[in-house]
Amino acid sequence: AARMVLINEPQKWRQTELDIAVSRFIDSLWLARTEWMRRGKPKEVALLNESRKQQVKIVMNSQGWPSVEQGCLRLWQQLGGEIPASALQAKAELNSCYYEVNQQAWFSYHDKQGQVVRK
Repeated sequence: AARMVLINEPQKWRQTELDIAVSRFIDSLWLARTEWMRRGKPKEVALLNESRKQQVKIVMNSQGWPSVEQGCLRLWQQLGGEIPASALQAKAELNSCYYEVNQQAWFSYHDKQGQVVRK
């Protein structure tokens, strides 16, 4: 029982925290897209960043999704949750971001379709 509480349960909580963070990122993607359509398809939209309680400007692509052109870590900071910077890595390839937590694949974001793929 002690093993289950001390080892297994914290790992389940960490996974739950990661799942919530990805869900928040996806919700923010859709919020940015909705604001983009509502505002007449501008090059950028302003959203309120929940963690910082301030507006952030999100650069949008021509398909109406947040662009990866400013960098994947910056995009995560604008749209994502509270994952410590020391644990998060991201790389961009073409129009996609690939995110890792503690050197393990986490999810990818493809800005042409606004698609998130969990690993």
